Amino acid sequence: RALECAESLGLKNEQLEIEEAIGNAALASGDTLRATVHFDRALELANNPRDRARIQCQAASSLVTNGDHRGLDYVRAALLVLDPETDPMATANALAIEGRFQHLAGQQYEAIALLERAASLATPEAEKEITPFGAATVSTIFGFLAGAYQHLGRFTDGNEWAWRAVEFGKMHDVLLAQALGYEFLGENTVNAGDWQKALEYAACEREIAQRLHSRERLSWTYLVTSLSYMASGDLELAEREIREGKALAESIGERRLTLLLTGFLAIMLADLGRIDEALRIAWENYHSAEALGLVYSRNEGRRSLAHVFFKQGELDETLRLCDEIRELLSEGKSRITHLWLGPLHIEALFRAGRREEASQRLAEYEALVSDCQAPCRERDVVRLKKLLDGN
Repeated sequence: RALECAESLGLKNEQLEIEEAIGNAALASGDTLRATVHFDRALELANNPRDRARIQCQAASSLVTNGDHRGLDYVRAALLVLDPETDPMATANALAIEGRFQHLAGQQYEAIALLERAASLATPEAEKEITPFGAATVSTIFGFLAGAYQHLGRFTDGNEWAWRAVEFGKMHDVLLAQALGYEFLGENTVNAGDWQKALEYAACEREIAQRLHSRERLSWTYLVTSLSYMASGDLELAEREIREGKALAESIGERRLTLLLTGFLAIMLADLGRIDEALRIAWENYHSAEALGLVYSRNEGRRSLAHVFFKQGELDETLRLCDEIRELLSEGKSRITHLWLGPLHIEALFRAGRREEASQRLAEYEALVSDCQAPCRERDVVRLKKLLDGN
């Protein structure tokens, strides 16, 4: 209503402020699509370079969720204006967003370097004075670092940053920091193999998400609960969590999460023997992931489809997709995908009679597992060695 009044009166400055405020309100509630629309409108009204830099970073925050590269252009333009000495927190925020884009592109070491630089700027400022903007910036930096280490398979290292987010949030009563911390604690813990503890972390985040009124924060809890119930063998409950989480993610435009949950749904249905349904969903997910274009999403789209083909006995198609994933992933990119893919690829090679290649891949996988912090994957190595030895 305020915007309608400002527009009817021709008050451009007030329109800018209100468009920005609506964007921030939408972003806080997890409605990233709506947030982007209002930030773009605010940018059309902004002429002052510092105003534009601030709004560009806000727009980038709404776009980074789905890896939309317009956001990367926005944040790089903002960094040309921002000064780390006179405005360290705003610069840290911009660097963190750029780091998140690198993370989504699979460039984890580059992401960590940007994020740790952002942390070195933001943390001293937050110790001097806590502002809402500073609190949100520090929260996301700690959370994003936890995610970057997660994709390198360094789950314990990631948890250190996740706990820093939780502790920062509790010390300064910042719910966002606590929610982000518990999200990554849940994801790291379930990837490391402790699904019961992961469910506890997911429950903590859900309680905080309700207090935040954030559908975005709530939606990501479903990834942890779904994986945890799949790991526990409770596939009925896992399917319910996947479908509820998928519906919520779709409603707020969270495409990355939608794709992840859809891929796991296809995998689970294949494990239940519902091959036709699994194959249809896996193909739809594959095409959607290709359209989004993010490295991790594209690989997960292939991995879930490969899993369904394997369950169907289509070894050639399984191996073709596994090879494509290996080509897409280079050194330093999402080792977490290799941790998930390794057992499937090795077993498919073995079943196809390509035992020498299977042994070579197993040796590579064992070296990867020993360099990561995923004790549950050590059991996969033992199982695969027995398979290849004929025991």
